This record gives sequence, C-alpha cells and structure tokens, in this order.
Amino acid sequence: MTGHALHRHSPARRALGALAVLGGLFVASPAGSTAPHLALPQPFSVDGTDPTAYGTPRTLRVDLAPWTGVAEVDLVTYDLEAALRPMRARDLDGQPGWVVAVRLALSEVGAGRLVDNRWGTVEALGVMQTVRNRLDPAVWNPEGLDVRPWPGCEPAEPGALTDPSGFDAAFAACADPDQYLGLRLPRALRPRATTRDAETLTAAVDRAVEAWWLLRHDLVGDITGGATSFVHRCGGTAYGRPTQYCDRDPDPADIEGATSHTGPLVFKGPTVYAPDKRLYRMQITRVVDHEPGLAPTRPGGVASYLYARPPDVAWRGRGVLDDLDALDALWRASSGG
Repeated sequence: MTGHALHRHSPARRALGALAVLGGLFVASPAGSTAPHLALPQPFSVDGTDPTAYGTPRTLRVDLAPWTGVAEVDLVTYDLEAALRPMRARDLDGQPGWVVAVRLALSEVGAGRLVDNRWGTVEALGVMQTVRNRLDPAVWNPEGLDVRPWPGCEPAEPGALTDPSGFDAAFAACADPDQYLGLRLPRALRPRATTRDAETLTAAVDRAVEAWWLLRHDLVGDITGGATSFVHRCGGTAYGRPTQYCDRDPDPADIEGATSHTGPLVFKGPTVYAPDKRLYRMQITRVVDHEPGLAPTRPGGVASYLYARPPDVAWRGRGVLDDLDALDALWRASSGG
C-alpha cells in the first residue's frame, strides 16, 4: 500500500479550506472554497496493512463533506470477515485497533441503530472518542492531579495520539472489556448471531469503519466536547436488560425519552475533582439524538447539527433538525463564511 502517509498528512491536504472552531468541532468552511480536490489513485487500507491479505476485502467510500464542508472522499478498504468473525472477549487482546473499535460501536450503539439513525456515525465516533480521551491526560485529568488512569489507558507514548500507527495499539489496549462492558456481549463477540440481517450488519460495519477513519486521522476533532464516558442506550444497572429497564441513571435524573432503541446518547466529561469521592465530577458535554432517516450528505450537514444541538437532554427541536438550511446558514455566519 503506497501513499497512505502522504495522503493524510501532506501539507497540501492540510491546507484545504479555512478552519473555524464551532463548539470544539473543527469545520472547514465551504463558502467560496477554491481548494483543488486531490485525486485518489487507489483505496487506502484501514490500518496501513496490505489489503491483498484480507479474507473478505470491502472498500468503503468515506465522504468528508458532511463533516468538514469540503468536497473530499477517501476510499478505505477493510476486512469484513475480521470485523465479524466470532471470538471470545479475551481474544480482543492483540486485535487491530480498528477491529476493536468496530465491535465497540456494534455493541454500544447497536447495528440497527447505527444504520437507522441519521446520526448513527456520529454516535459511533463519539463512543470511540471517549477511548481516545481516556488516553489523553489533558482531557481526563484536567487539573493534573496524581490520580490513576483507567486500566489499559496509561498515558500513550509520545506522539501516539497523533501518529495513526501508534494510536492503533493504544486504542485497543484502552478499550478494556472490563470498562466498556459491551465488548463482553454477543453484539461485539458474535455479531452475525445477534444481527441476522446481513445487509444491515454490513452497513453498520461500514459506518463504524467510517467513524474509525475519522478518529484515527483526527479529521474532525473531538465531537464529544471532552467526554470520557456516556450514558449507554441501555445503561447503568439496566445494562443488557429489556427496554423498560433502560437509562435509569441517577446523575443526571432519568433521561427524557430514553429507550434502548430511540433515546438520546449522552456523553459526559470531567469538571472538577471531588476529593471525598476520589474522582472527577462529570457534566454532560454532548447529546446525540435518534432521528430515523438517511445520513446527511450535504456539505456541513453533520457540523451544522453538532453546532446547533445544545447539551441539554430535554431539548427536542425536531423542527430545527429538519431545517438543515437554517442550520447551515447559522454555522456559516458564525464561521464568517
């Protein structure tokens, strides 16, 4: 595989568009952009390995326009069989980072929700981002105190968070099944047994791989606002139980409208350290809604939603969500585009 590092790290690639910061999300302004689109001579491997060795190679089209506002497409090849073959939880140790990330998304978001939710890829990326944030002391330990990191999430080697190759191993180690309990469930370990619809499952893996690609190459920044955890769609003491037991989280109180299939996914990040509890107090940093429909394709569609959607679990602005023209105008005006 040639050209991988050049494609994602060349000065020409980094120079595309003027960057604006919208609520922590880095968005390339599409207004009046004349930056040339760089041709893609061949698909890129999901992790830099040789795709000819893949058991079931599949090439995914990753459209960056909804995320960045710039018309760019990456073609990413991955091994579908590696993402779906049955394994035990202990077998995750030593797996490539992207395989762990995909199974994390399948378990914590769910294959059906990944595909059915307009913002399914946003959810997957957010869940993966919490792993990355647990590797970064500046995020999970903002006061720089002498506190222990999560198991497996010791501060990454210098450069690991910016070098894709080093990041793979760090991510896989930090995504500990004893912390991300979904990695111990059949959704992660035997995906085909829990999602019998092969078309849905493949589409869900595609979305998870897209999220991994965005994360691995830091193409959109931290969409969670510094989250290190999230309220699972069926979380807390109700983990893995039927819908009626879902999301009984004492802090915050029960999340309005939350169910295992259609409730919001709520991300939380650290604020101030509480010495009496020996941990950081948490606050809601990002909420991602369940909005049935196709993933946005228009430039800036995801960025507009993330910018305009406040971290308030009671917010139900479905009319605003449907009016992407208004959202697009809002973030363009804020970025000076």
